[in-house]
Amino acid sequence: MKAVRAVANVLSLALLIVFWHPACGLGLEGVQPSQTTLVNISARVVLPWATLGTDYSYAFEASGGVEPYTWTISEGALPPGLVLSSSGLLSGKPQEVGHYTFTVTLRDSTGATASKTFSLLVILPPTPTITLTGLKSTANPAEQIDFDVELSWPYPREITGSITLSFTPNAVNESDDPAIQFMNGDRTLRFTIPAGRTTPVWEIAPSLQTGTVAGNIKLKVKYSSDGTDLTPLFPLVYTISIAQAAPVITAVEVVRTSGGLEVITTGYSTPREVKSATFEFTIKQATGTNTISVKVSVESAFSTWYSSEDSAAYGSSFTYAQPFTIKGDLSSIESVSITLTNSTGSSEATSVEF
Repeated sequence: MKAVRAVANVLSLALLIVFWHPACGLGLEGVQPSQTTLVNISARVVLPWATLGTDYSYAFEASGGVEPYTWTISEGALPPGLVLSSSGLLSGKPQEVGHYTFTVTLRDSTGATASKTFSLLVILPPTPTITLTGLKSTANPAEQIDFDVELSWPYPREITGSITLSFTPNAVNESDDPAIQFMNGDRTLRFTIPAGRTTPVWEIAPSLQTGTVAGNIKLKVKYSSDGTDLTPLFPLVYTISIAQAAPVITAVEVVRTSGGLEVITTGYSTPREVKSATFEFTIKQATGTNTISVKVSVESAFSTWYSSEDSAAYGSSFTYAQPFTIKGDLSSIESVSITLTNSTGSSEATSVEF
């Protein structure tokens, strides 16, 4: 048994000589194995959303390995309009909406690599609102109003839309007025706003005609892009009011007849009523001139006209012919002046000379 212990001591000494030498003082605890740090992509797999047509920038980050790093797309495809630089910067303006999946590979200076698959959602920007500029809340009859269509900000896709006009009369004898329309002769006006612009491209500048009947004109706008309705849930409604006003005479003509003359008056009356007509004749006499005034009740005649179906095609416009029998020298009449009156007031006097 003693011999066995002696051999064991010799073996222990031999091992000690191999792993420890007193001359250098180096033991096992002084030898450290080299550590290899793996390269790693730090970014989350779901990237921040990108907005169509808007600048996008995202910098990938890495850890471990030995710099410099090189970044590439190894599988899949980026959204059109975006590029990945070798330094790991994803940037550009996305051109297509959608959900994109792609794999990014990172390589360090020693050749070590790491890959990770990412997803990126490209969405549409917030929907812009449309405003009709140049309109006013009240307008005169027979007025042309110029206006335009304007987006609150440019949109990356083409926008198409329409403006619809409606009219609610506020007259004594109510009727629609077909003269209330857009410059295209219709009550619907279509428009197209190209991508990246805020206003349409018009062949003819947009305008509307107010007509001659008192009431409210309403304009409603609808618009869409690529088949998607962008109209707000509660869209703006533009209202233009045409007030009831005194008659307006646009022309007076005198026609001689076998028994005298006929005064033909054209004009309009927004309430669609005329109560009376006053004629003042200027007569030339040897001692000077004399004025003869004749007032005629025309309420019944105008009511009959404005109640007829034929009048609806003309709004509140009228042609009123008043005959007069003249006894004496017709050539002594120098001129005649006419004034029309309705419930709101009287027109300006309009004269015609013989």
